[in-house]
This record gives sequence, structure tokens and C-alpha cells, in this order.
Amino acid sequence: SVEGRGVVPDVAVQPTRADYAAGRDPFLQAALRELEHAPRLAAATAAPAVAAAAPSAAPLAPCVMDAPMRALFERICAQPWNQRLAAAKSVRVVARLEVMGMSGPNTTTILAPGRVHSLGTLPGTGELLQVCDGTRGWSRNSFEGLRELVGEELAVLRRSARLDASAWAEQFAKLELLEQKQDGDRECFVVRQTPREGEGQPVVLHIDAATLQTYRVAATVRSRMGATAVVTELSEFTDFDGVVVAKRSVAKVGGTKLTTVTERVELDVPVDAALFGEPQPVAPKAAPAGRK
Repeated sequence: SVEGRGVVPDVAVQPTRADYAAGRDPFLQAALRELEHAPRLAAATAAPAVAAAAPSAAPLAPCVMDAPMRALFERICAQPWNQRLAAAKSVRVVARLEVMGMSGPNTTTILAPGRVHSLGTLPGTGELLQVCDGTRGWSRNSFEGLRELVGEELAVLRRSARLDASAWAEQFAKLELLEQKQDGDRECFVVRQTPREGEGQPVVLHIDAATLQTYRVAATVRSRMGATAVVTELSEFTDFDGVVVAKRSVAKVGGTKLTTVTERVELDVPVDAALFGEPQPVAPKAAPAGRK
């Protein structure tokens, strides 16, 4: 965790008054000394961005479901709110993000087929942008700058371009009804979604048996920073122009909570397709002085 203790450097440097009096930078000198022993990666080559992100041309195998899971899936797909989402050519979700006492706007715009643009802003952090043009995807923020997403990160972003449950049969290799049980004061179905190879880790949903709305999602998200367990609680289901969605979602990532409060959901709004092109790069935010 970078909270509290912070990032412990591999090489500790203790500057002295004499260093500064002599015009020396002890941190830079230590870095140059360590550079002599650093691994050489001259032989490494980056795969072409387009090739890395391109989906397979082979037809996808149908999603595997047994009879009970198929029956539940068809019931969910038949819900009016799901059919409204499935038929929409575009969707715009306007929300607010709240994390660690900070709050900022977030707008997610979806354009069929498979394009998504999500832009959020938090004080002290700046813009948090993710874009998918239907095939390729990018992330841009003030700490990492612009980078192209591949592998699991790209697959997860592409799945976010569909909000309707009808997409599950296209997005996952297998759907399983694990159990039907009592969860507190409600009866629920526990469903596991297994992505295709290389497209992420299984996702477990808790679905209210009365409303057929998903109210809890447990997943493991893997990125360049490693694997992270995320549990999201969904509540305050609200009808936005015929589309019933959770007004509040709270994602728990370690000891941090990220709350999203949905303010508006708009269907079939005019959207400029240029919004989903490759974003322009920005300079990453500099790391704090003295840290290597």
C-alpha cells in the first residue's frame, strides 16, 4: 500500500548539508551509480500496437450454459429495462465520483457497436480517461500519461461498452448458476461469468431473485500494477427513463472505497464518433522529489 508508509526506496540516500554546500545532488549521484548495475533490455522489442490489440478473426465458440442458467439468463434478457438498453444505439451516463474525501464528475458515453468513452476528474488527480474505438483501447491520466491497453485490460474495457445483460452470451465463455440462496433479507441467485482465455478473471454476481437486478459484483482485476480484488455493492435502484440502474455503487479496493453516484442516464443521444479516436498524449505528472 502506498498509503501511510509510502513507497520504500531500494536505495536509501541520506543527504548532508555539505552535499548541498558543494553543489552536489546526492540523489542523482546515487541513481547514476545504480544505473551501472541495472539490467540491460536492449534486446526487448515492443509488439506493434495494432497487432497486440486486434481481436482474433476466428469465430467465437458459443457461451456455455446449462438449462437452469439458460432459463435465468432469458428471464433477465426479457426485462423491459434490459431490452431498452439492448436496443439503444447510444447511452450517456452522467455521475459523480467520490473517493477519499474528493469528488468530481464522470461521464461515460457508449456508441454501438462496442465504442466507449469514460472521462472522470478528481481534485489533485486530474483527468482519468479510458477510450475504446471498438477494437483498440487507451488509458490516459496525469500519472502514466497515454498508454494503449492490451490483453485483460482491453477486454474489460470492451465489455464496459455494453450495459445490457443480453451481452453476457457474447462476452463470456461460460455462465454458471452456482446457487440460489438467502442473503440477508433477500433471496438471490449467485452467477459466475467466466471470460474467454486471456480476457480476464471470473466474475461472481449476486442477483436479486425478485427484481433480477445485480446488487453485488466480485472480481479480480489484473493490470500492469498486479492483481487487485474488487467488490462492488450496488444500491438505490432508480428508473431513468425506463432504464432501471443502481444510483449508487461502492467499489471496495483494499482499504479504499470508490463511490459512484449516477445522476442521469440518457438513451439514443447524438454522439460524435470522433470522440472514440485515439486520445492525444499528455505529459505525466512528475514524481515527488527525492524518490527513485
